[in-house]
Amino acid sequence: TLPMGLARWWLPVQAVAPVLVWVVLGLQPPVWVFPVVFVGLLAVYWNAVGEGVPLYLTNPKTWRAVENLLPEQPGVRVADLGSGLGGTLWHLSAARPDVRFEGYETAPLVFLFTRLRLLVQPRANLRLRFLSLWRADLGMFDVVYCFLSPVPMARLYAKARREMKPGGLFVSNSFAVPEVVPDNTIQVDDGRRTRLLVYRM
Repeated sequence: TLPMGLARWWLPVQAVAPVLVWVVLGLQPPVWVFPVVFVGLLAVYWNAVGEGVPLYLTNPKTWRAVENLLPEQPGVRVADLGSGLGGTLWHLSAARPDVRFEGYETAPLVFLFTRLRLLVQPRANLRLRFLSLWRADLGMFDVVYCFLSPVPMARLYAKARREMKPGGLFVSNSFAVPEVVPDNTIQVDDGRRTRLLVYRM
């Protein structure tokens, strides 16, 4: 894993990007192409600009590890803060139809993608919200999952402590809460050595 928790596949992306820019400039595209590309990237990586939270995608092995953390009793409610393209939510909502899931996302194009996905792959126990995680009422949830960045973790944990019910689980993918020891750490057997840091309220 690279600094800031970036996966190693970002290295070739960063290496190739300057070459692509050089090629595109050589093609001399119409001037309107550049602002369109900029707006498109901004609509995808909106949270990286405003919150310091890039678009991270949870992998399938980690989906299953999160699934194993969910309480067995029916009626449980789970939030995914920064739900991205929805992979985690679609896996969990299919695996646990007795549980209610709610995803929060504010990157416009990413949210639009998941809304369209919900039309194609409907889930009766899944709700998507175009709403900042800071405005989410965490008191409604028994489990809160997030895969964000180091930047918001201290503030988000404080919010979880204020709002979540005693016994609730706050689960962070990879990024620890500063100066707080997790109650449990799950090591996922995947290529990036993912850790799930579990904090009990």
